[in-house]
Amino acid sequence: MVQSGFTVVSLNVKGKTATLGNAQIFDADGKPWPTIFSQSQEEGSTVQIVVAGKPQPPLSLALVASGAGATVEVPIVLEHVAVVQK
Repeated sequence: MVQSGFTVVSLNVKGKTATLGNAQIFDADGKPWPTIFSQSQEEGSTVQIVVAGKPQPPLSLALVASGAGATVEVPIVLEHVAVVQK
């Protein structure tokens, strides 16, 4: 979603020991954009990845995941997802 000049990506994390440690957004040219990453410590939490501005789509996303016994399903592929202004 694009809101007030920021692009926001929200992800859900499942599991008691699963965490996302960091994330990075890349634009269509592979340029990394300064990324703000925040995650609550609760199970089933939502991670928010915020970028100032509107990077040229399609966007790429790099994630750092960790946790004892955690599994990560890769890749995440989303195509033709509208980025809407709110």
